[in-house]
Amino acid sequence: MKEAKKLAAVLFEKLYELAQNRDSDSFSGFFKTLDNRKSNLELYDLQKLKAKGEEWKSYLRVYGIKYRGRIIVTGGAIKLTKEMRNRPHTRDELKKLELVKMFLGENNPELNPGYLDIE
Repeated sequence: MKEAKKLAAVLFEKLYELAQNRDSDSFSGFFKTLDNRKSNLELYDLQKLKAKGEEWKSYLRVYGIKYRGRIIVTGGAIKLTKEMRNRPHTRDELKKLELVKMFLGENNPELNPGYLDIE
């Protein structure tokens, strides 16, 4: 548990560092497609994404949705199984991704999300 907390702190510090440079695409470049079978070359709006720790075989994940050139972070998890649907806590992350995707897809073009709280 101590190792996971330390690795999570490193991951969040990296994300914070990348987010500070607003003139760069380095933050969004840190996120990859959720589905490993899809190409990372062209990310599109409302696409489900993941970022993971930089250590080899990282089990930490941060999830988000691409929206208007930005990444909206929806949550995170410790992922130890091959597929997210195999564990309750990662299934919850899939549900959050889908809810945020639906919310953003249904709203008007004036929407500028800052913080969304999903219960």
